[in-house]
Amino acid sequence: MPRHLSVRLFLVLGCLLGFSDVVAAQEIGRVEQVESNTQPYYFFLRPGEATTQLYVWGNVRAPGLYEVGSETRLDQVLSLAGGPLVTPIQAPGSQTVTVRIYRVESGNRVLTYEAELEQMVQEPSAYPILQDGDLVYVETENRRGFSLRDALTILGSAAAILVAVDRVFFDQ
Repeated sequence: MPRHLSVRLFLVLGCLLGFSDVVAAQEIGRVEQVESNTQPYYFFLRPGEATTQLYVWGNVRAPGLYEVGSETRLDQVLSLAGGPLVTPIQAPGSQTVTVRIYRVESGNRVLTYEAELEQMVQEPSAYPILQDGDLVYVETENRRGFSLRDALTILGSAAAILVAVDRVFFDQ
């Protein structure tokens, strides 16, 4: 017998026999992706919960339109989007991830929140309450210092120029 039929049969029998402890399992939340013509549409909510639609753009694994429960926090939205795309780095501090929230006010999008990822992790109480139509934008910036590879590239270019000058002016 299929599982869903046996569960229903158990619930019906429980109600008929007067079991007061019979409880139906309820889905507490779901994440689902719906493909549209223009962009992916994701939703994550609990049954009966009011929702908020957000745009998640930038350097995340799954950008798109998200419909989430109204109590969903910024870090949860970023996790649903797969988090910021970061590359393996050699030196600490050579990569910065910035999260910005833009909100429509008087017909224009206005920057209402900006923080680096490290700051966000340390101060979750500073997250703004997300509102319908917010745009969450994630930017990743790689900062490289001067390395041995850079020095060798400059030395190689200078040597090539010196050889060319030597051949043109002194090789007669």
